[in-house]
Amino acid sequence: MFYTLANDAEYAQYVSYWHSVGGLKDDDLLQPHSNVVVRSFRHIIPDDQDHHMMLPYQLVPSSPAQDAWALGCLMFEMVSGMELVPTNRDQEILPRFKRMAATWTDEALHKYIHESVLDDVARELLCKLLVVDPAQRLSMDQVVAHRYFDVQVATTGDDRTREGIVRAAAQRHLLT
Repeated sequence: MFYTLANDAEYAQYVSYWHSVGGLKDDDLLQPHSNVVVRSFRHIIPDDQDHHMMLPYQLVPSSPAQDAWALGCLMFEMVSGMELVPTNRDQEILPRFKRMAATWTDEALHKYIHESVLDDVARELLCKLLVVDPAQRLSMDQVVAHRYFDVQVATTGDDRTREGIVRAAAQRHLLT
C-alpha cells in the first residue's frame, strides 16, 4: 500500500525504522519519493487478530477465472500492441477508462477485440477469455487446448528449435 508521509515527524520515523534494520541506503528502492512510501499494516494488528482484518481494502477470493481475464489482458496487449484498458506513463488507469471498463458488456468487449486484433485465431481465443461473467470464461485446460497454441512446425521433421518455431508462427501470421 502506498502512503504519503504527512509531516516531518512521519518522515523521521520512517527513516529511523529503516536505518535500524539496515534497509535504507542511498540507492535503495525504499527511499521515499515525493514523500510517498510503501506502508505495511502489520505493525498495527494485535497478535490475536487475523492480518487481513486490518487491511485498508477488502480481500477477495482468487479464482482461475481471474487468471483467464489476466491472460486475456496480456494476450490482447501482445497481439494488438495496445493495452486493453489504457494507462498513463505511470501505469495508472485514468478515471474515464475506469468507467469504461466498469460498464463493459460482452458485445462491447468483442467489438473492441475485433477492431484491434487482426489474427482470427487470437481474436477467437480473446473473445472467450475476456468475458464479463467469470463463469463463462474458458478454463485453463480449455485455454491450453485452444488451437491458438497448436503450433504446427512447417519444416521437415520435428523442428522445435527457436528458428523452427518462429518460422511456424510467421506462417500463421502471428509475427508480421
